[in-house]
Amino acid sequence: MTKVWFVRHGESISNANLPTETPEGSELTPKGEQEAELAATFFTEAPDLIVTSSYKRAQQKAEPTINRFPIVPVETWPVHEFTYLAPIRYKGTIGDERWEFAKEYWQRCDPQEKEMGTGESFAELLGRVDALVQRLRSLSPHTAAEHSELRHF
Repeated sequence: MTKVWFVRHGESISNANLPTETPEGSELTPKGEQEAELAATFFTEAPDLIVTSSYKRAQQKAEPTINRFPIVPVETWPVHEFTYLAPIRYKGTIGDERWEFAKEYWQRCDPQEKEMGTGESFAELLGRVDALVQRLRSLSPHTAAEHSELRHF
């Protein structure tokens, strides 16, 4: 059986209500960096695969685990958070300033809506989730071990 751990990024500048330029560019705060270091210690054995999203904070969160297990393959998958607000809403704003736009989005309750034509629709999010589940089902539970054995020959 394949075991999958979903590890959320640590505290980011967006979570800390600091100005953010883009959803994908929000970096970890010093507290988030400490959380990333701590998360790496929870692995008692090397995982078969480390997956991160393309978002900066997710890559920063994975870095200590990647450093701890340097021979484990690392892949970037579209497993980022639901980015329903239009990217322009982030430009130099804090979460409190985006809150009204977020409430309005959820009140409209339209799964096809792409806020301002550029946000991610809820239907698109569900498509990403379905694709992730299919991809996880296709993984071999022994991929890393097989690669590891090949390296020893």
